Amino acid sequence: MPEFVTSVPHALGQAQAKTRLESVLPRLIEGFGDNVSDVTGEWRSNELHYGFVALGMSIKGRLVVEDDAAHVHSQVPFAAMLFRGRIEQEIKTHLSNALRATT
Repeated sequence: MPEFVTSVPHALGQAQAKTRLESVLPRLIEGFGDNVSDVTGEWRSNELHYGFVALGMSIKGRLVVEDDAAHVHSQVPFAAMLFRGRIEQEIKTHLSNALRATT
């Protein structure tokens, strides 16, 4: 199964970035409504291991939170490769919004 990796830099430090990102997966899933099922997510230290079924396709991956960036590693079924760009952009947008520094 093909994998894609996308990263979003931040200046929050690992602990604050993780706190902000803990709500990202539920919000992403909410945005897809009834098209998503079997959602799982488990934090292991600074990594969120997640999985879900979207439009009948199983998606699995992990979100790694570091001091200066968040990285998403995700396996995408071949059938979803047509939507890869849109998927990556959607994830990047949600991560960027969550990690945006507030002044």
